[in-house]
Amino acid sequence: MRTKMAIRMSGRFLKSVLLAVGASIVLLLMSSSAVASSLRMNTKVTDVRFGVEGGEVHISYNLLGKPDQTYKVRVELRKRDDPNFRFIPKTIHGDVGVGKFAGTGRRIVWEINNDLPGGLPGSDFYFVVKANEVNPKGGVGLLTLVGTGVAVVAAAAAYFVLTGAHSGVPQASPFPAPPGRP
Repeated sequence: MRTKMAIRMSGRFLKSVLLAVGASIVLLLMSSSAVASSLRMNTKVTDVRFGVEGGEVHISYNLLGKPDQTYKVRVELRKRDDPNFRFIPKTIHGDVGVGKFAGTGRRIVWEINNDLPGGLPGSDFYFVVKANEVNPKGGVGLLTLVGTGVAVVAAAAAYFVLTGAHSGVPQASPFPAPPGRP
């Protein structure tokens, strides 16, 4: 009886340990993806300026990078007096999105009246232009492959431990339980 209970208790402990290991692996994969993304951000956007002409906002910037490299360029409107204010323009065109945008004098046109028909009150707005390199092959990085391999091994180990599909741990003993301690 005690042996069966000990086996059940050790099974619960193993399940808890495997759950903790699984959660750690998921967090590792998520953080490694963020690190890999930040490592690809070795481009620099400089000299961001803008002006308003009619119902359009013209944004210019320089992207220091390799001319043959594909980049993903994004633009965000911010407000100096309110650090929580962030607006991503929807009706934009020009040197934005995915393309080969490295160089000087790049332009983005935002049709502000389509996104904000009432306009924007105030004058303390500015734009942030961000650029990331895009993997031209569309493949996955080494860090993602290693993380996936670790997750597969952990899943296989969890399967064998939780289902008892291995011969290393006896499920029940033919011997009687030892006597209790005095």
